[in-house]
Amino acid sequence: MSMTEVEGYLGKPDFAWGTPIARLASSPEPTDKRCNIQTAYIVKKNDENMTDMADVAIYLFYSREGKLYWVSPQNLPSLKQMGSPTGGK
Repeated sequence: MSMTEVEGYLGKPDFAWGTPIARLASSPEPTDKRCNIQTAYIVKKNDENMTDMADVAIYLFYSREGKLYWVSPQNLPSLKQMGSPTGGK
């Protein structure tokens, strides 16, 4: 699925951020500047700590091509992880 398709089902995410392409510092700058995109839907948050492990949330990860490759729920036992964290490029 694309990010647009996911947003059609779930609405706009609560957080979205891009992650630059991983590369060695000694390698040349990539010509393709696209990055992986990560989004989060926060179901329940108890404090302002962005990395609070008690948060109830769903994290989605998109490839550089904009395709969903991993969904990781946190503290939602009725939902299962889908895809793989190594599925993106």
